[in-house]
Amino acid sequence: MKDKYARSAVLAVELFTTGKVDSPLRAWKAAVNEVFGVWSTSKNKGCPKSVFLSLCETGKVKGIEAGEYTQAKINKEFALRALDLITKDPSLIDKRELLWEMVLEGQEKVHNFQMDVVIGLWKNNLLMV
Repeated sequence: MKDKYARSAVLAVELFTTGKVDSPLRAWKAAVNEVFGVWSTSKNKGCPKSVFLSLCETGKVKGIEAGEYTQAKINKEFALRALDLITKDPSLIDKRELLWEMVLEGQEKVHNFQMDVVIGLWKNNLLMV
């Protein structure tokens, strides 16, 4: 399932930057519907969506202007910390569990596909550092 959130993030950027949808949120919703299927409950996970919208909001996603796209705070911190860590050590891109551990900085939280969004966008050269 992890690749599906990465694919959703990449597709959302494509949908938005080609003008097929008019907001990052609508782009995310359209992308997860396509990748997961309309009836899948996995498409409704909040954490991957929050990470995607947080990266968009802070102007880190190529082709998407910074703006107000989410109320997320914790997942925004996770997304930005992950991007900073990957920028400093790109080998972390292939070590999702280690990246998550480093992002948490000692906190105990279950991974909920947040890193898959960051990794997917990074691997497709869609993040600005």
